[in-house]
Amino acid sequence: MMPFFFFLWTILSPGEPVSARSPLLTPEDLNRPVSWPAPQTVPVTRQDAHRVAFRGYRDEDAVRSTLPQLYGLSRGAPLDLRPYFEVKVANTYADLDEDAAAFQLLEKFFERKGNRPYQGGIDGFPETFEGLRRRAGLLLARVLARNGIKEASEAVLGGLTPVTGYEALLIAEIYMLLGDGDAVKHHLVQASGKSDGHPDSRWGHAFIPMRGIQIARAAGRDSLAAAWGAGFIRKGRDAEIRPQWRASWDIAARTLDPGGPVPKILIDGTYEGSCPGFDGDIRVRLEIEGGRISALRVTAQAESRPYGALTVIPRRILKHQSLAVDAVTGATVTSSAVIAAAEDALIRAGGGKRP
Repeated sequence: MMPFFFFLWTILSPGEPVSARSPLLTPEDLNRPVSWPAPQTVPVTRQDAHRVAFRGYRDEDAVRSTLPQLYGLSRGAPLDLRPYFEVKVANTYADLDEDAAAFQLLEKFFERKGNRPYQGGIDGFPETFEGLRRRAGLLLARVLARNGIKEASEAVLGGLTPVTGYEALLIAEIYMLLGDGDAVKHHLVQASGKSDGHPDSRWGHAFIPMRGIQIARAAGRDSLAAAWGAGFIRKGRDAEIRPQWRASWDIAARTLDPGGPVPKILIDGTYEGSCPGFDGDIRVRLEIEGGRISALRVTAQAESRPYGALTVIPRRILKHQSLAVDAVTGATVTSSAVIAAAEDALIRAGGGKRP
């Protein structure tokens, strides 16, 4: 799968976390040395690997605190678990927007030859090593795309064939970051025609169309969003009682009827926005200065599984001055609700107002 790596660059090392106002990273930035954590190793078996990977995984600070242990496990776990932890720690860095660290770890992962031993089925990761390689390739393309390194990201995507609807959705999200609406449409159509494949096998039927609707709208494909959402919305908010369904339905309904288009001209001031999340309304406060977003933060929430999305997503929107940002892994609903709440505030910043 990896002929594209000749195309990338000798690799990197991260430094400081990306700040809200920092520029996109260049290939040279991705190659700069990184300050890695001192690796902490603990005995781990197949049975408790999931618990180790998710220890403390509550908010951005807690996620960051798991890095020394995850980094140690990526180097010292039993051979058939090590590939999982290598991709897991890279994914964690990517979710914290420490893109150089994620890129460096992924390059090292792909440098290893052969079909390595791998104990699959942990934390929703693929059952096979080839599936894990596809997941790592999607992660690499995502990191490159959100830094505007288009040709390299497309080269990675060219070596990937989505097997499940979830993988096709992730590819659509990457093309959204690249600004390629036609490719977004193609892969969302693929996603709707493939088996689920979402790590949470019980709720991919809710998460995938909800996020697909949001990706289509962010890519300027409103008719596709409406077509995707028709059956989902028609099923009704109370069709299933669990919060996964209701939260996904609420976000999809808000995305399909946001109260107006995202305005091109923003009026300076402070604006509030909200959207139902996983466990209750998420409220945000948006500040506009000089016609641009100068600040965005979550002001109220009751989420139980944000995995850093409450701080990471506002930072991404601020950095890119756009709602076309990728979701935090494992926090699809919270990420999408923050994006929808920010859209609500942006519409108000353009002079619009929801009923």
